[in-house]
Amino acid sequence: MNPECSGRVTPRDLGIKLLMDRSVKGRVILVTGRPERKRRNTVAQLKELGVYKHVDALLMRRDDDRRPEWEVKPELLEAFVDDPYSVLEIHEDNERVLKAYSKRFPYALLYLHADRGFSLYDPSRSYSRTLDLMEEGLY
Repeated sequence: MNPECSGRVTPRDLGIKLLMDRSVKGRVILVTGRPERKRRNTVAQLKELGVYKHVDALLMRRDDDRRPEWEVKPELLEAFVDDPYSVLEIHEDNERVLKAYSKRFPYALLYLHADRGFSLYDPSRSYSRTLDLMEEGLY
């Protein structure tokens, strides 16, 4: 997400369902590229959706941080967790961000989200289509 974006982001139903599902299985940490100055609006949006109570932490970039999200997001999560091996899953809609996460969280399952579903992502392979778990009926 562009850190200067001031509009609302419309979440996908699948993303909300996944968040709710994962919240009963472990901790949910939301990492966003939004700047800290947008925290109040972001929390309000999450509350409107009924998911904020299921979020254990909301990590946001510093207001003056203009680096690309593939640098910022993994750094935020790494600074937050005590043990990088404790991160079990990472869900993201940007392949470059997932590649960056894979270097810091080598044992996490990576999921690349797209328009209508999400795919298990392997950063070591270059291919244009990964297994779509929704399409294959595996989720």
